Parts: sequence; structure tokens; C-alpha cells
Amino acid sequence: MINLDLRKAAYAQELLSRKLKLKSDVKEYFTIGGFDASYHNDVAVGCYFTTICCTDNRLFFEFSVVEGIPPYVPGFFYLRESMVFFKTVKEKPGLIFVNAHGIIHPRSFGFASHVGTVLNIPSVGVAKKLLKGFVEKDGKVFFKERQVGWSVNLKGRKFYVSPGNYISLEDSLSIFLKNASDTGLPWPLYYADRCSKELLKRVIK
Repeated sequence: MINLDLRKAAYAQELLSRKLKLKSDVKEYFTIGGFDASYHNDVAVGCYFTTICCTDNRLFFEFSVVEGIPPYVPGFFYLRESMVFFKTVKEKPGLIFVNAHGIIHPRSFGFASHVGTVLNIPSVGVAKKLLKGFVEKDGKVFFKERQVGWSVNLKGRKFYVSPGNYISLEDSLSIFLKNASDTGLPWPLYYADRCSKELLKRVIK
């Protein structure tokens, strides 16, 4: 059993959240990345794709299989996902989508923020469940009287989109919509999601 010091982890998130830059220095991107992982007990398969922005054209692909993954603890997803992410991702794109929250988070520092901070690139969180906050009628997500993201209904599915780091609220939504696939997920994230699920089935056979 892996021991997790959640107090130290929470303190680290709070400190790092104060250094986030939620402004866009870049308006156009050529390469867009997407990372996702699938789990079975303590085994994970991570997949990473890059595509040309706003298209389904794939440029790069990596995957990894990692054992000894700690259990999921709400609000501390990075303690689990980072083990897989940093073993998988070997090339930095212009911007990366992560199947996790950005600043829609109790301490304003979800895993997408963690990724953007470590890689020093713009990052956007795309999640299927709301971790914290409430949604206004116009789709804006608020937490503690501050807008932290967007609720988007696309292709019959609901997504929660938020900036991770180095991108503004408005641009995080715009880049999400420009790269949406037929399923609603951004193209590189769609490929990573499908890949991790398919490879995990082979690994656990």
C-alpha cells in the first residue's frame, strides 16, 4: 500500500495555484497534444497523441504501461496520474489537453494545471464530471464567486472545460471548440482516450 501525505500535497497545490498565469501569450498553435490513461486496479496504460491544430491529422504517438499506481483520491488526481503522464509524454506540443480538471478544483490546481506548470506550456483540462462549483445558465462554471471554467454540451455529451496554465478562460473554451472531434472530445484527446482503453484490455488479458 502506497502512503500518500495529503496535507503536504494540498499545501503544494495551494502554493502552486498562486503562480498560475491564466493569460494567453499565444493565439495560434500548430501542434496540439492530448493525454489520457485507463486503469485496472494498480495498473495503468497511458496514451499521448499530437495532432495538427483544428484537424484530425495525427503527428506523434506514445504509450506506456505502469504498475504500482496509488488509489484515486478526489482532489489529488495528480498523485495518481502524474506517474503515468511523465512516463508517457516525451515530446512537448504547443498546447496540451488533459482528461482532468484545470482550475475547476478545490485548490484551483487540478492535474491539467500541474501538467502545464511542469511542462511550461499552455494546458486545458477537459473533464466529464464537475468536481467543485456550480453552473450558471450561460454555461459558466463558478467556484467561490469566481469563474473557473465552462460547461459545454457538445455532440450529446457534457464536458467541463477549464484553463490549466498559460491560457485564458476564454481561449481555453475557444481552442476546445476548434479541435472538437465527432465525439466532442478534442481530436488528440479522443485518440488518447480510445487508445488507452483498447491497450488496457490487451494488458489485463
